[in-house]
Amino acid sequence: MSLYGTVLIVAASGFAAAAQPRVENAAVSQHDGSAGLEGVIDPLTAAGAPAWIGFAMPASVRGDSCCFHSDGLTSCRGCFLEAQDRTVVRRLPESGPIPLEGADSVNVLLRVENGQIGRIRMFTPDCSLNGGGLAFHWISGLRAGDATRFLIRTVRDGRDRNVKKSAMRALSLSREPEALQYIDRLLAK
Repeated sequence: MSLYGTVLIVAASGFAAAAQPRVENAAVSQHDGSAGLEGVIDPLTAAGAPAWIGFAMPASVRGDSCCFHSDGLTSCRGCFLEAQDRTVVRRLPESGPIPLEGADSVNVLLRVENGQIGRIRMFTPDCSLNGGGLAFHWISGLRAGDATRFLIRTVRDGRDRNVKKSAMRALSLSREPEALQYIDRLLAK
């Protein structure tokens, strides 16, 4: 096997193993996305119950996207997914080395309810999240391009303008070639 092939395998396997984010105040469940992302998201969305659905995708730039809260006496890093829930998000203890560079992936979270996506948010994997007491479904093991194809479908077929804009923003963060090609086609129109 060539060095190039080895690098591709290492890079692909490193992303496929993207870890679930640290989530508190949520009923967390894991789902296998290796048979297709839409095959997992569509039934969870159709269930109608309010929930968060998340997956990781490779990011085009390394960065950090998280929230920071301070009351003047104490501070914490982490994001509240539900606006009405303002209990403390704790920065959970780190395990392993602390990265010197930003993450090379981004977690895309979909807020679903009544059979549709109502909101899309993006965070880097090191951001602790408070799920606001809702179900939190994490999808791992995605096939290459699945995240991009799902987001393109959301931009193309979505009904809510803000959801479509957020999906487009997520596409702009992707390092998958299909994302850039789609954006190029839209700009060429």
